[in-house]
Amino acid sequence: MLTFLLLLLIIGNGIILYHFSNKFSSQRRQIISLKYENDSLKSKLSKESPKRVDISYITPENSNAVVTIKTSLYLAPTLKSSVVNILEENTPLKIEDTAKIQNQLWYEISLNQINRSSRINSKGWVKSNYIKIT
Repeated sequence: MLTFLLLLLIIGNGIILYHFSNKFSSQRRQIISLKYENDSLKSKLSKESPKRVDISYITPENSNAVVTIKTSLYLAPTLKSSVVNILEENTPLKIEDTAKIQNQLWYEISLNQINRSSRINSKGWVKSNYIKIT
């Protein structure tokens, strides 16, 4: 009886060991696959972004503007930048600065808000196509 229990314990341990060995191999293959995919995406990203960006700042002539169509407010003057806020049509703006980057004109703006206590995500960059200077 004792040998039967010992044999059953050895067989049970073998099955458990086989099961976890398969799980470990599967996870290892998945990690290696994800590593290659991550490396591929990193190399694509480094190839796409320009090595040098020339920014030409221009003093704005007017300081008031309005949004012509619904658009995004970006953290930096590039479309690959993070979106800080969404601007609705006819939103009044105050132009803080102007920049020309890769032949595109961008305006650094702040929102003309009635409630000055809420200044969260109220400054950023908008392409010149989406605003009208008043």
